[in-house]
Parts: sequence; C-alpha cells; structure tokens
Amino acid sequence: MKFIDFLPTTEDSCEAAETLEFHASVRGSFTDDDNLARILPYCPNLHTVNLTGIHDLSDRSLVTLAHTTTHLRYIDISGCQQITDVGVLELASQANRLEVVKLNGIQGLTDPSISALVRSLPRLVELDAADLPLLTSYSVRDIWTFGKKLRKVRLCRCTHADDKGFPSPFDSALSTLSTENARAPVRVVPGKPLLMSAVLGHDIGTLEDVLAVEMTEPTGGNRISSWLDAMPPLYLPAHHILEDMRTLDLTQCMKITDDAVSGIVAHAPRLQHIHLAGCSLLSGSALVRLCSLATHLETLTVSHAEKLTDPAIMDLVRFCPRLANIDVSYCPLLSDLSVLELATLPNLRRLAIASLPLVTDVSLLSLAEHGDNLTHLQIAHCEHITLHTIHILLRRLRALVYLSASGIRATRRTGIKRFSEKLPPHHDSRIDGPYRVFRGDNIARLRQFLDKEELRRREAEEQSIPFRPRGDDSMDLY
Repeated sequence: MKFIDFLPTTEDSCEAAETLEFHASVRGSFTDDDNLARILPYCPNLHTVNLTGIHDLSDRSLVTLAHTTTHLRYIDISGCQQITDVGVLELASQANRLEVVKLNGIQGLTDPSISALVRSLPRLVELDAADLPLLTSYSVRDIWTFGKKLRKVRLCRCTHADDKGFPSPFDSALSTLSTENARAPVRVVPGKPLLMSAVLGHDIGTLEDVLAVEMTEPTGGNRISSWLDAMPPLYLPAHHILEDMRTLDLTQCMKITDDAVSGIVAHAPRLQHIHLAGCSLLSGSALVRLCSLATHLETLTVSHAEKLTDPAIMDLVRFCPRLANIDVSYCPLLSDLSVLELATLPNLRRLAIASLPLVTDVSLLSLAEHGDNLTHLQIAHCEHITLHTIHILLRRLRALVYLSASGIRATRRTGIKRFSEKLPPHHDSRIDGPYRVFRGDNIARLRQFLDKEELRRREAEEQSIPFRPRGDDSMDLY
C-alpha cells in the first residue's frame, strides 16, 4: 500500500504500508520528524521510502527505520540537513537489502558514510551523493573498489574529489615509481597497510592512519599540504571491472583531469551516460579516451571544457556512432567543423552548442539537413547565427520540441518575443541579451509566423514596396 504525503493512521494500514513518500516539491507541512518517529516502529514492510519533504528529519527516525524494516530497497533523504553520519552508518549496517540510496545535498555527511554504504550493501545499484561538500577522494575510492554492482553514481559538485579518488591508468605506475625519490618521506602510525604500500615504498593505512601521517621536509623544500596529498593513486587490477556501471555524473568535479577519465573508462567499459560538465581541466585527450566506449556511449556532457578542440570531437563521432545526447557548450575552441561532424550522428536527439563563438550558419544548415531526429537544440549566444538560418532549422527539424536561442541578436526582430517562454527573474537582457526559449506548440507557431513574414517579403519585392516587419499575424504589407 502506498502513502504519499500522509502517514498511515491505523495498525492495519501501518502493517500494509510498503511505500512512504513525502516530496520536497509539495508545498505545505504534512508531518514532522516526531510524528514519523512514532509511526515507523509499526511499519515493518516498507520497501520504498522518500522523506525529502520532511525537512526536520533526524537520525532518530533513520535509525528507527533501519531497525524496523527488513525489506527496505529504496531510500531518498536528499536535502535533509539534520541527518549526520550516525544515521547513515546505522542504515548501512542494518538495511542490507538496499538497492538505491539518495543523499544529495546533506551538508554534514562525510567520507565514513559513503564508504560504509558501498562496503556494506552488496545489492547497491544506485548511489546519489551530489552536493556533499565534505566528501573527498577517500570515500570515492571505495565506490570503485567495492561497488561492483553499481549501475548509476552521481557525485555532482563534490569539489574535493580529484584524480586520486578514481582508478589510475596502469601506464602511470612506472612514472610514479620513477618519481618516488622526489616525494616527501612519509612515516605512518602503525595500522593496516594497503597493498599499494609495496608499490610506492611506504605504508599508507586506514583513514585514521593517514590522518596521523608525520611529514618531514624534503630536500626540495616542498611540503605535503594535507593527508589527501599523502594518499597514493588508486591502482586496480586489470580484471577489476564494474560491468554494470551505466551512468556516471561528475558535473563540476573541477579537480579531475584526463587521467581520471582514462581510469574510469578502463574499469567501467560499458558506460552509456557520462556527465563531465564543468570539469575545466579536461582536454581533448579525455574525449579520445572516451572513444574506447565505442557503441556503448549514448550521452556525453563536457560543457565548459575550454581545452577541447575539433580533432577530439571528430574522433568521438567516428568511434561512438550511437551518441544521442551531447553538450559541448562553452568550449571556445570548437568551430563549425565540430558541429558538422556532430550533425552526421544518426541517432542525435539532443545537442547543446551554446556560446561557441566560432560557430556560424554553415554548420547549422548542415544540422538542418541531417538532424531529422533532433528534439532539443541549444544555440544560445552563438552570435553569428542569423534569423534566416533559424527559420530553416524550424522548417527542416520537424521533431524539434525545444529550442534555446537566447543572446542571438537576430532574435530581437519584431514579433518573435511573444512565442518565447516567460522571462526568468534572474535574466538581465542588458547583459545577457534577448531571452528566447521556445517549447512545444510555440515552435510550430514561430515557424508559421516566420513563413508568413517570408511570404510578405516576397510579395513586397514583387510589388516594389519597402518591406516592413510586422509583429502580428496579418499579411498586410503596410
């Protein structure tokens, strides 16, 4: 039995309850942590729980839930700021049938919580740990080491995660050994050493051991600035493969580099959706390494990767022909050549090329010719695009349901604004240019309007009358 935005009130309904949901998007307060804690001991059969709408949710309720139900498979407590490691650790130790755990935006969670989840839950297939500011590479390593069944992982905006949290490419082991003498000598308090200590020549133990590292001044005068710097790279054996991993979201994990992408691809070779937007340290080499995903890769977002170049996009299109969704916005080195290549993808449905200063009408016309399946297109702030080209796109791309053309000067033309979505409160037209986002039926209406204006223009030329744009649907020339 499902209970959505209200609690069961009788003993029978508590016994029958299998799904309990309180959504954060629903306005109004339906219950609080105290009421929830009183009911949970009588709900032993819950298997799906969403408590994002209970803003004062505490560890008490989470511990009670973990001890009461033995069938829990799905839990979402995203945004519940009073949850700490205490509640999550108890959940990891008791609810060993959990398959989906969502902890997005819980500011107080730290590495031990994530490590305990991936170590203790053998059935875990989806982990959402986005917007956790205290998360570091220490627990991210455990995801790759112990999460063999994981299908989807979200680590968006975990800004402390860097290359050491991801598998290192094996070919970098030799370079690590060759530079060993340049490292700061490290002495660790006795603990349980990792196997990597044999490779790197010193013992690095548990988190507590690493925190107790004593660092001495090397001859070069450089010091290790934190225990994270003392952490060795994560070298996994070649046969350690996360065969089920399909989705990985590392949006705005700004410290990862091409090496992290190389290790990810080597140990998750069947990734279908990978999000790297805002990872500004990535270069074209990262895309070349993604080419090894071949026909598995369907979704890729690499916006704000300022080092990406046209040859990398060409390689990607050549080796990953099943790409359907791609975002290369705000990559200033990409030109018409990249868009021409992307236009040839037979399954392309979503394309974002916003703010590419080198893109012109040439590539957009090719996109109009080949992008029959395109449903979503973002060309905002591509300053060289003309209204004539936008009109051709609208004519040819009949499957289009979303078009973002904000910031393009040509869209200031009389009559176009009325088909756009409502101006958002944060948009400043003086700085950001005109806001032009078209959805659904408004795309068809805009196409009809531009068709009408084209007919008016031709009629004016035939009659040798100066053409004056109109903002309404009238066919009158003046």
